[in-house]
Amino acid sequence: MTSKQHFGTVLASSLALALFTFVPAVQSQTLPQQPASPDARSSYATTMERQMRAQGTDVRVQLDGDALDTLRVEWPTVHRSDIYRFVTSPVAKQIQHLGFSKVIFTNGSHRWEYNLTQESMISAPETLLP
Repeated sequence: MTSKQHFGTVLASSLALALFTFVPAVQSQTLPQQPASPDARSSYATTMERQMRAQGTDVRVQLDGDALDTLRVEWPTVHRSDIYRFVTSPVAKQIQHLGFSKVIFTNGSHRWEYNLTQESMISAPETLLP
């Protein structure tokens, strides 16, 4: 394994750890039947970015969409394996309760758009997706 592959594996593990850290926080916010407010989603995105940056990951996390229900993760070194770990984790299910409908990962040249409700993924070069 090259040092670049090792670094990618470390970053992917950091993402998984950061995301799994949020499960208890998300569960505590999911008691109401209604989705959380845009403020709660914004707080979640801010916390996620802060924790990932604290672990050394160069990432920007923000809300997107008219209803602020899309979590956009700009991560220059993100790989398909990172995306797979996320979509198969309990966090992918849990953040729906915060009112998120999609998660978009981008590394600047490629974009992965995961629909949380349909559990479907669209992957394409960044310039081809809206």
